[in-house]
Amino acid sequence: MQLDKLAVSVEAKTSWQSFDLGCRVAIKHYLKLLLIWIVPALPIFIISCLINLMYGWLIFWLCKPIYERGQLYFLSHAVFASRPSFMHLLKALPSQIKPMCLSSLTIRRLAPSRSFDLAVLLLEKLTGEMRSKRLKVLHSSKDNNTAWWTICCIHWEFFIALAFLVTLNMLLPQEFSDTILFFNMDYASTTELIAQNLSMFVGAAIVAPFYVSGGFIAYLNRRVHLEAWDIELGFKKWRQQANLQESTLGKNTNSVGSKSIKALVITFCLLTFSNHGLFGQSAMAQDTSDENTLDTQNEAPKFSEAQGTKREEIKSSLTTLMEAPPFGGKETVTNYRWKRKESDAKDDSDFDFSKWAKIGATLANSLEIIMWFVFIFTFSYILYRNWQNISQFFSVPTSENPPLELPTFISSKFTDKLPTDISAAIHDAIAKGEYRFALSLLLRASLTHLSQANVRITRSMTENECLQAIKSSSSASTYAYMHRLFHAWMKMAWAHQLPDEQALRKLNTEFSALFVSSSNSDHPPLEQGVAK
Repeated sequence: MQLDKLAVSVEAKTSWQSFDLGCRVAIKHYLKLLLIWIVPALPIFIISCLINLMYGWLIFWLCKPIYERGQLYFLSHAVFASRPSFMHLLKALPSQIKPMCLSSLTIRRLAPSRSFDLAVLLLEKLTGEMRSKRLKVLHSSKDNNTAWWTICCIHWEFFIALAFLVTLNMLLPQEFSDTILFFNMDYASTTELIAQNLSMFVGAAIVAPFYVSGGFIAYLNRRVHLEAWDIELGFKKWRQQANLQESTLGKNTNSVGSKSIKALVITFCLLTFSNHGLFGQSAMAQDTSDENTLDTQNEAPKFSEAQGTKREEIKSSLTTLMEAPPFGGKETVTNYRWKRKESDAKDDSDFDFSKWAKIGATLANSLEIIMWFVFIFTFSYILYRNWQNISQFFSVPTSENPPLELPTFISSKFTDKLPTDISAAIHDAIAKGEYRFALSLLLRASLTHLSQANVRITRSMTENECLQAIKSSSSASTYAYMHRLFHAWMKMAWAHQLPDEQALRKLNTEFSALFVSSSNSDHPPLEQGVAK
């Protein structure tokens, strides 16, 4: 590892400073990192949506560690001033995906420090017990916030996905204003599911470069702390400066200076050899004096009898003094006590703090019981007030009783309930010349019957989308009738051409033949035809 080629600062930082530096690195190489992430992610996203549009996003989410490995490979070269080409990255991508791929998608998928641990796997190429020990060393720090970094990036993804949906909802026409943000996946249309899955893809793609880069720079910062890269680079810089100074001095010296240095060396050697005898004699005399000094020091000191007696008396008095208070004496303290002066102790000798301690403990226990009671009461009250919404959220709707809702192109104009006898009401409207109302009754009643027959019709559908849903879920005769009915409706709604009396009576007869007889035998009478 060539530390002198590092393109980022190697000073020891805190974890959040390293995350900030990682974000700056991601911004500098953002387009390349985004493209590297999209190359493996987009095919998996498309395949997962084709497999199941409603729950395929789980497959895409599960495979997120695969998309991040190419980004880490690029960053490991970019921070050392080596930027591989895009074709080189594509060729290296399979080798980066292969190591421990299955465990990364299963048991280690929910690891909170995934972006930090990925460098140990791909760059240090450690597996098994060696990898576990290495991660234990790298994570043994009080400033380990890699899990919080993952939590922050998850929230960023969610906010970006929600912002994408809100923006899309603001740009759509009014009749679609409540459809894109419709989070009931069981009844979401194909367009809604595509929009929701696309928002997840966009949020993950935007945040991924920052997440991987932040974890990688945090990994480098941890190695700086452990291996002192900053000190090593500092010594290398000093060595380079010294070498540069030496080379500069070597160029500036001339031949005269070198000759004078040689002459000085020769003169020093001659003086040394000429005074060898003198140096030897002085050294010998020094050795003799040292030996005499050692012999004198090794002799034990001699005291007189009076001095010995006085010495013993001093020793015994010192021993007695050290054993008496405040120097001597031992006391074992088994609990905490107040540190007071003697005068305070005499004044407060009757004051007992144990009673106050018992009173404080009783108050604390009582307060704990009151807080638990308040918490349980508040939680129960919230649960009671929102029980209907909670039950609807967790309820699993059955296909036998789907909610009856009509498209906005007809429910927004006719909000009254359907009559009990549809055919009689249509006959009366035709007799009164209310052809528009008669045609609306026919269309609403037909769509309501089809919804009860498990034909999926939502508010966001247009006339053509309704026909496509009916064609895929109904018989040919029903589709032919609805095609004529929608044709008459669109001529009236868009061209303002009302159908004649004969055409309306024929549609009414076909309605009775198709729906009324089957409704009497298979379904209960209609009670509601419009879902508001």
